[in-house]
Amino acid sequence: MLIHPSMSYSRWTNCPPRAPPGDPQAVYGSFDHLILLLGRVADFTVRDRKRKLQKMQATGGQWRPAPGMQMGPAPPAASAGLRPPGGPTPSPSSQATPSPPRIPDFFGMAPVPPQTGMPSSYSQCAPRTTSVAPPWTDHSDLELKTKAAVEEWEQIRSALQHFRSILGPDFQPLEKRSFQTPFGSALIYRSYDISCFWSYYYLTMIVLVRAHPDMPPHAQVAAGVAAYQTRQYTNDVGRAAAGITIPPEQGTMSPSLMAAITDHTLPLFFAGVQYQSPQQREWLVTRMYDVERRCGFASAGLMALGCQGSWIKAHEAGRGPPHELRFNTQEARAAVRDRGRRGPSESEVDDDTDRRFVTVRPQTRMHWAIGILGEEDDG
Repeated sequence: MLIHPSMSYSRWTNCPPRAPPGDPQAVYGSFDHLILLLGRVADFTVRDRKRKLQKMQATGGQWRPAPGMQMGPAPPAASAGLRPPGGPTPSPSSQATPSPPRIPDFFGMAPVPPQTGMPSSYSQCAPRTTSVAPPWTDHSDLELKTKAAVEEWEQIRSALQHFRSILGPDFQPLEKRSFQTPFGSALIYRSYDISCFWSYYYLTMIVLVRAHPDMPPHAQVAAGVAAYQTRQYTNDVGRAAAGITIPPEQGTMSPSLMAAITDHTLPLFFAGVQYQSPQQREWLVTRMYDVERRCGFASAGLMALGCQGSWIKAHEAGRGPPHELRFNTQEARAAVRDRGRRGPSESEVDDDTDRRFVTVRPQTRMHWAIGILGEEDDG
């Protein structure tokens, strides 16, 4: 299934899934259906952001939790003892009233680690004012929008639950082959692609909970507020990823194994920002750096850095245990420190005037590489 990122979600179904859901011989079909559901969650999140900003404006520019909402990070616990999301929450009378969380400072998707300067490409831009929701005065209209948003959110959750219910026994974990991990008993499946499928299913549920209409509009703040409800899913992401073991340094890895542990990095990134246990954090950072070093996937190291930055920021805000920033190599530490503070070296500047290997044949340029490499003056 090939979907362009700029395509409107209303047209995504023009690219149908390649196979029906639940077929263990064509897991890519189930994954295609899951991507459509994940896109539906993302589309809802973007559309509902305007209403959330209006709701914040109605409360003086500060997000306030709904009555009875359980906030804050979840305590470390094994998956078997966790409360499923959506279950009963402790009585508000037995807990202190939580204060609205502080919005962290970050340049992109995740908070940055300490002693990191703003990239030069950002600092050279003219200062811009923060966008705000358009003014409004009709409070009854906002209540109707909120009610409609909750109903749509419930429909998406029901669709994900129904999707999970139609998956057959071949998609269930192999309990007899399980072993203990920092996240509890490992989730081991019949194939790597089924393991990756479930990891992305839990990722979709995490994003859905964080996108609830009562959650803050800022993704990083919503991740902390929803941590109590998403802890089961984040733990299951770790159990599924830890269920795939990698050989020691002197061993070799097959392409399918390298692809599987690489695919698990994105769910681990979304789940890892709220890990509280030192053992879970150490495992995640080690796995991310192993993927970066042994699979050549440099984004895994940046994800590990982003998770660590989130843990440090959470500790500074009093919402998590301390964490010491860890780099895989001294070169990585230097690269992060110098990122954005230097221009490209002479060896990094490409010479776009070299045309020695380009053969110009106007009569065939639409059939050969010149159709891509050609310039306007090639005729």
